[in-house]
Amino acid sequence: MVYLAGRWASSDHLLMRHLPLRLCVLALGVLLLLLTANSAGSHQSLAIDSSKLGPGVQQAVDGAPSGARVLVTLRHPAALRSGQIDVPRLRQRVRAAQTKLLASVPAEEFTTTRRYLAVPAIAGRVTAGGLASLEARPDVVAVTLDGIGDAGMNLTVPMMHANETFDAGLRGAGQIVAVLDTGMDTDHADLADSIAYEACFLTGGGCPAPPHVSDDDHGHGTNVTGVITSNGTIAPRGVAPDAQIASYKVLNASGNGLFSDWVAGLDDIIANHPEVDFVNMSLQSGFGCTPDAPLNIAVSMLRQMGIGTFIASGNHGSKNNLTVPACLTDGVSVGAVYDSDIGTSPSLKSSCSDTVTAADVVACWSDSSAELDLLAPGAYVTSTGRTGATSTYLGTSQASPHAAALAAILKQSIPSLGLDEVISRMKLTGTTVSDDLDDADPATKRLTPRIDARVALITDDNADADGDGCTNGQEYGQDETAGGLRNPLSEWDYMNPTGDGQNRVDDVLATLNQYFIDAGEPGYTTATDRTYAGPYPWNLGAPDGKQRIDDVIGALSQYFHDCA
Repeated sequence: MVYLAGRWASSDHLLMRHLPLRLCVLALGVLLLLLTANSAGSHQSLAIDSSKLGPGVQQAVDGAPSGARVLVTLRHPAALRSGQIDVPRLRQRVRAAQTKLLASVPAEEFTTTRRYLAVPAIAGRVTAGGLASLEARPDVVAVTLDGIGDAGMNLTVPMMHANETFDAGLRGAGQIVAVLDTGMDTDHADLADSIAYEACFLTGGGCPAPPHVSDDDHGHGTNVTGVITSNGTIAPRGVAPDAQIASYKVLNASGNGLFSDWVAGLDDIIANHPEVDFVNMSLQSGFGCTPDAPLNIAVSMLRQMGIGTFIASGNHGSKNNLTVPACLTDGVSVGAVYDSDIGTSPSLKSSCSDTVTAADVVACWSDSSAELDLLAPGAYVTSTGRTGATSTYLGTSQASPHAAALAAILKQSIPSLGLDEVISRMKLTGTTVSDDLDDADPATKRLTPRIDARVALITDDNADADGDGCTNGQEYGQDETAGGLRNPLSEWDYMNPTGDGQNRVDDVLATLNQYFIDAGEPGYTTATDRTYAGPYPWNLGAPDGKQRIDDVIGALSQYFHDCA
C-alpha cells in the first residue's frame, strides 16, 4: 500500500492504472539501451580522487549545503621537519602557507574559523566546491572532520545542528525570549548577562524581593532558561546564548501556578513589552482547552502581534489529546524525543516506560495529537541549575525551549521573516519522525517534524540549498504543484531524476528503468531510488538501496509537481 493523492491505494493497482504493461516494457527496453550506451562515459566523468579525505568528510559536505567543519593539514614546512624546531621561522612559514591557501579558495567556499600559529593547519567550514579545490592543491596533505567534544547538551545541540548555526555567528543576538516558569537563577554566571527584564505574578504572594523578582526557588525555570541562553561557562552552552530573557515567575516554589497568573504574564507582554519576540511556556495541566478562555485569547493576541508562543506538549503520555496550554489555538506545541540511547527511561506516568531509547525516538510520556506542531530533544538535558550550578531534567519542558531558541536564531538570520513564516520554515525543514503512539498496533503512527537549526542557514530563497532542482523559496511555498511544502534541506523529497525541474513521464520512466536493481549493481542510481517519508505524498526519503515498486509509485505521486 502507498499514500497517493490524499489516500492509501494498492501499489500494483496504481502501477497498472498509470503505466500499461506493454508501455512499461517498451520504455524499459529503450531506456536501458540508451543508458547502456552512455553509462561508461558518465561513470568516468564522475570519478574523483579522494585519497586526501578523512572518514566521513565527503558525506558531511554532501549533507550540509552551507558547508561542513573541517581541519586542513598543510605540507610540513622545512622548519618543522628539521631536528630542532625554529619557532619564529616556523610561524612565518605556517602563516605564509595559510595565506597562500586562503587566497586560492574563494571565501564563500571556505570560511576560516581558526588559523594556528605554529601548527601547519587551518580550520574552517568548507562547501563541496571548496573541498574539490582543497583536494587539488599539492600543499594540502589531508582534510579531516572537525570533531565536537562537549558535555550535557553535547547531544541535543548537535542533534538539531545548533552547533553549525553557532559557528555561523547565529546565536540569537537581538532577540528577546520571554520565559514563563519558576523564574531563573538571576546570579548564575551563564545567565546573569542575559536578563532583559523580570516580572512575577503569583496569586497569594511568594514573589521574591526586588531587584530580582523572578529569582528561582524551584529550579525548573533555571534549567529551561539555560537551554535557551546559557553562555556555556559552567553549564553547557544554550541554543541561542546571545538571546535576552524576559523572566516571568508564574510558578511557585512547589512548581505550581494558577492559569490567571499565566494570563497575567502574557498580558504584561502584550501591554508593556512589544519588544518581546518569542514566548516559552514549559507548563502543563489536566484541563482541556476552551476557545474563548483568556489563555487562548492572550496567545492569539500575541500571534497577531507577531510574537510566537512555544508550549510544551505535556508529559501525561496521552497520544491523542493535548491539554492547556499545549492545546491553545495559536500556540506552537512541542513534544519530546530522546537525543541518544540513554537506556531505560524513568516513567513520567505510571503506565508508560521506555525500555528502549535512541536518538529521535518519541518518548512514550510525550503528549501528542494530530495537532502537535513540532518535536525537539527533551531527554536528558543538562543545563543551568540553581545556586550557580547545573541541573538535569527530562520532559517536554526541555523540548519547548529548544524550539523557542531556534525561532530566535531564525529570526536573527532573516529579520524580515514574519512569525507565520518562521513557524512554517521550522516545520518544513524538520526531520520527519514517526511516533508509534505507544500502542500495540504497528499500523498506527504519527509523523511530526523534529526541529533542525540548519533552517537558519538558508537565507537566499533564490538558491537551491539541497540541489534537488527546486529553489528554497519554491520549497517553502504552499503550492505543492509548484515545488511547495518540501524541505529545502532534503535532496530526497523531489523525484526529478532527469534534472529539468519538473516531474513528467520521462522521470517516471527513468525510475521504472531501474526496477529490480539494487545498490552495488551496475546502473544503480540514487536519483531514482526514493522511499515515501511523509507527511505529504510528494515527500520522499533517502535511498534504501533497492529499486522497487515504492520508488515507481513515488515518481507517479509527484506527476506534474514542478519547480521549473
